[in-house]
Amino acid sequence: MPLSLASRWAQRHYSGVHHWWRRRSDKRDWLTGLPGRKAFEADARRRAATHIAYINLDHFKAFNDELGMSIGDIALESVARHCKAIPRRAARVYRLGGNEFVLVTTEPKAETVALLSALREEIRQPNPQFGGLTMTATAGVVVIGPGEPWEEALERAFDRFEIERLAGTDRHNKP
Repeated sequence: MPLSLASRWAQRHYSGVHHWWRRRSDKRDWLTGLPGRKAFEADARRRAATHIAYINLDHFKAFNDELGMSIGDIALESVARHCKAIPRRAARVYRLGGNEFVLVTTEPKAETVALLSALREEIRQPNPQFGGLTMTATAGVVVIGPGEPWEEALERAFDRFEIERLAGTDRHNKP
């Protein structure tokens, strides 16, 4: 059965929109507006960063299970607002997906730790929409070695995060 002119136009139009959105979403997270995984991979290859931190929101599943996914989305958007408030010259935060974020910075150790502490403090602020639950974050931060591939640095940051998470929540190490 041949398609009508309108059907062919709609098919071509919407498939173009779909491909446009897919290309866009590779670079930017659709919910938070933060740069996404693909942007992180592209930036990591061309930037000379000194520190990388893997950040995970603690007990995020509780937000979705107890308060609903819409509140979980509000929580992620709230975290994104705090991340966007970090001066861009100092650091950049990417959302890898779910409740996983990565902070990449060219700042010295003391400033990196201060940025991460300030971000965790902002995330910890009470929000009446969270029904009394307090959001916290745990992070693992490492120094990126000269010439070290970003994949290895991120893996080391994740390993450091796991160590911190075993010791408790709402914390980060000092590289």
